[in-house]
Amino acid sequence: MVMANQTPADTQDVVRDMARFATAGFNERESGVMTAATADLSAAFGRQQAESFAYVASQLRSSGRSDRGDLRQLNSAGVNTGSILDSLGRQLNIQGADQTATRAAVLARVRGGGVSGDQMLQGALSAISQRLDGGAALGSFARRQSETLTGALSNMANASGNLLLGIDFSKIPGM
Repeated sequence: MVMANQTPADTQDVVRDMARFATAGFNERESGVMTAATADLSAAFGRQQAESFAYVASQLRSSGRSDRGDLRQLNSAGVNTGSILDSLGRQLNIQGADQTATRAAVLARVRGGGVSGDQMLQGALSAISQRLDGGAALGSFARRQSETLTGALSNMANASGNLLLGIDFSKIPGM
């Protein structure tokens, strides 16, 4: 509820994402990071892209490996493929003569099965942070969007449900 109140995301979407990530094998801290990334993508591009990202992230964690198809899926979710390749180049210490050569070398490593699912996820998270918020913490883009008129209207629509969910009935006399 806290994340839904601070971002334009609906509570049910946040809960669904957290459950999906927990089922895929992410621990509580990792699920929070992944949900923050999903909130950023949802605020920037819409819920469908956020769903696509959550799906491919869950696949990457479950399988533990990545391939070129994962890059295509991440790209369709609004995650910049070039930024992912740049991040993977830094992670894997791959350096080419220029950016194009570095990306080609990283892509060859991806095709050859030399990039784990976690490395691809780290590259995707870095790309989301760079693209949407200049490298700031994941979730900060979505938080800023909640301060816009559209975000405020979304939070207002979500407020009544969150109010009911937040009531601790055990502390109300007679309940």
